[in-house]
Amino acid sequence: MMACAREIWCTALVIGGLLATTLATPELFMDWEGQRMLSITSERCQVFVDSNDISYMMQRGSIRHIGQQEMGFMIKACGMMHKPIQSRPSLFVYPGTKWCGSGSTASSFNELGALFNEDRCCREHDFCPASLRAGQCRNGICNTSPFTRSHCECDVQFRRCLQSVGSAASHALGALYFNIARVPCFSEVRQSNRVARLGFDTGCDGRYSQWYRYLICAFRALLRN
Repeated sequence: MMACAREIWCTALVIGGLLATTLATPELFMDWEGQRMLSITSERCQVFVDSNDISYMMQRGSIRHIGQQEMGFMIKACGMMHKPIQSRPSLFVYPGTKWCGSGSTASSFNELGALFNEDRCCREHDFCPASLRAGQCRNGICNTSPFTRSHCECDVQFRRCLQSVGSAASHALGALYFNIARVPCFSEVRQSNRVARLGFDTGCDGRYSQWYRYLICAFRALLRN
């Protein structure tokens, strides 16, 4: 994970992204050395260092391996061990920005933070013309999350914008959004003789940059022709 200007804000953004998805089963992270494991659900975050506990947790689901620095960020995001994530503060706006986070602190559309190039990317993404508010349905796609979901084309543009800025902050934001939080987007796919339904598109993995892999976990709507 690329270093962040103020690590505590990076970890806050991680929490915001994880809260954006309801996790019925634990989301498991383990460092490449197998010394630490992190288990995250929508209600609880736990760190395991005992080899027996890690072996037991490995039987409960698939594991994502991450680097030592990423693991450090994630452990900080847990705060106190066994403390419910939902009790953590909801101030998830990246320092130096007004639009990069789970909300906005801008008083008007034209207001940007000190990191104005990064903030422009986030503002453009926030105003994605094809988005679904919490509880909104469109063309057979329903957003049951308490957070707004963007069309995948907007996520692609967001990724390009952050890459074009090319700063430490933009890379940190991109890695947090696409690599760790992996906030879902939605797209439409037409298929003959299929009733509209939802599914996960897991075939769209790639790289945020030469260092970071990302996965846009797209909601796929199979619509009638």
